[in-house]
Amino acid sequence: MPRTWPAVGLLATAALGDATLRSARLFLTEQALCRRYYARYDPAVPAPDGRVDEQHCKLDVIQAELSMILGVFEAITFLVGLLATPLTTCLAPTIGLRKVMTVNVLMMSLGALYSSIVALLPAAFDIRLIWLTGFFELIGGGTPSRNALLYIHLAERISPDALSETLYRLSTLIILMSFAGTSLGALLLSIDVWLLCSLGVGFCALGLLIVPFLQHRAWLEDFAVSATTPLIDTAVPSVLHSAPVVEAAQPRAWKEAAVGALDSSRVEGYHSESVLSSLLQNRVTLVTMLMYMCNETAIYIRVAFPQWASKVFAWTLAEVNAVTAFQILVNGFVLLSLPLLTKWLLLPYLSSQRMVDHLVIQSSLLCNTIGLVLISIAPTRWLYIMALGLYSLGAALPDSLRSIMTSSLQDESQLQKVYTGISMIEAVAGLAGTTIWSITFAAGLQYGGTSLAGLCFIAAAGLFALSLHMTSVLKDLTVGKSAIVVNVLEP
Repeated sequence: MPRTWPAVGLLATAALGDATLRSARLFLTEQALCRRYYARYDPAVPAPDGRVDEQHCKLDVIQAELSMILGVFEAITFLVGLLATPLTTCLAPTIGLRKVMTVNVLMMSLGALYSSIVALLPAAFDIRLIWLTGFFELIGGGTPSRNALLYIHLAERISPDALSETLYRLSTLIILMSFAGTSLGALLLSIDVWLLCSLGVGFCALGLLIVPFLQHRAWLEDFAVSATTPLIDTAVPSVLHSAPVVEAAQPRAWKEAAVGALDSSRVEGYHSESVLSSLLQNRVTLVTMLMYMCNETAIYIRVAFPQWASKVFAWTLAEVNAVTAFQILVNGFVLLSLPLLTKWLLLPYLSSQRMVDHLVIQSSLLCNTIGLVLISIAPTRWLYIMALGLYSLGAALPDSLRSIMTSSLQDESQLQKVYTGISMIEAVAGLAGTTIWSITFAAGLQYGGTSLAGLCFIAAAGLFALSLHMTSVLKDLTVGKSAIVVNVLEP
């Protein structure tokens, strides 16, 4: 039988580790900048142990530099992941998914350990050295490669009709892991930040215990022998006789595989470009990818959420983490309740999963747009929390777009190409979003204070509004035309 829990477990542990370390990274980076600032301008402010009260760290100049450093960190992470994706996707069918994911998770863990050591020892290291964490991401393939390979692994093993519901549940689990990591940050930041970092690194390394359970594609061949199994006709009818995809080839020796992969990596890079070109020549995938680009770019305005709340409402970072945990709870509630709402109300009323996906996309974009505008103008803490909750109601947007894209495929042999393309678009958007919002938010704080920095949220809301406009085009291309099969590889 198809075994999907190892891929789900890897995605969940990575999310838990990332959320835990993200909380610590923001606090430690701010502390490092505060220590350096007051050591130069007012040496009496830092405590004997070097720690600075958080209220002294809310100066515009400190927050602007904090935004820049963390923005560059995120941008480098996305960039190296994007560069490593072609080689990683070339290695996966050559040496096997397990070996590729072992290297990926190991490098993620070592990168987490390195960045934690740098941040925890500001007297010994310049905080900007956390940028070198990208070296580990480059070797391992980073988040884009990990997500692409694991989502391909899952999509090949799940019926297309059940994919949307499965993605909602997966996203719910990932959000719960993020909630757990953020809650740990809220609890431990003011108690023991060393323990918080240790837990974050440990959660990342936990994935090494899960990787050996990833299933090879041999289970498909076993089912192909039997004529009685329904999975061959419903879930994966064309994968058995299609072009090679992830793990289709027998794993080879490391030396032979490495030579072959390095020899073909240049070709794979050009091939990745051609995949995107093919995707963008089809109208359905073109519109969907444009929406992905706009949405993912806008979503990364979240890099400014903690600083905005801390600066405008004078919250400590532990309190900010508690508010973030509330946001994550709303996300989880949406994704947990949506499958039930779809089954009992939306699907009987709208008659097709495609119509349901379109309704979810439009509703999510509307919540995101209005929520961001309200976040930028909220005058009180409670109104900010309400605005953040409204924004969080749009949590189902990425999964619904992914479902629309998958339902437009001619056969499942195209899953690798489509999910690789989606991963690359997400990485490019993440790079663009973190860079744009970090720079503009820092510049706004430095030259105009919070009134100017708040325009970043309005700009991000504009991108969501643009995507909302594009939903009408996507609906015209897909709804009511289900008989027309879309081949994304042949424009």
